[in-house]
Amino acid sequence: MGAPDVLGHLRALGLTLAAEGSNIVVRPRQALTDEARQLIRAHKAELLAALTGTPDRLEPEEPGIGRKATAAGRYALSVDQDTHPEHVLVSMVIRGALPDGSAVSFELTIPREKYDPFALLAMVERYGVTVH
Repeated sequence: MGAPDVLGHLRALGLTLAAEGSNIVVRPRQALTDEARQLIRAHKAELLAALTGTPDRLEPEEPGIGRKATAAGRYALSVDQDTHPEHVLVSMVIRGALPDGSAVSFELTIPREKYDPFALLAMVERYGVTVH
């Protein structure tokens, strides 16, 4: 798993990473889990290189809708946990998914109690993309 994949996992959790010298600052701090902390430690050098070498940051979308990924990451996610009381709405773009290098995008409605951002990204990594 490379830095873009790790950043994708962390973005799915709603975390924003920034490099400050040789440290990685994670926001919002209260959303940082032990699992995410371990992932960051295991890939710290790669993450620092990615964060300092590109403008790979999360930018706010509309209020209450979540965040969107920009720049060098392989995945771009928009997660809306506020619009529907029983579901999480996920829009995702996978860059370079097709043989010609183009991107694939899709939207999912996932029951709130079954939403697991790590499982979603692991499934995409494991099974790839099939375009119908």
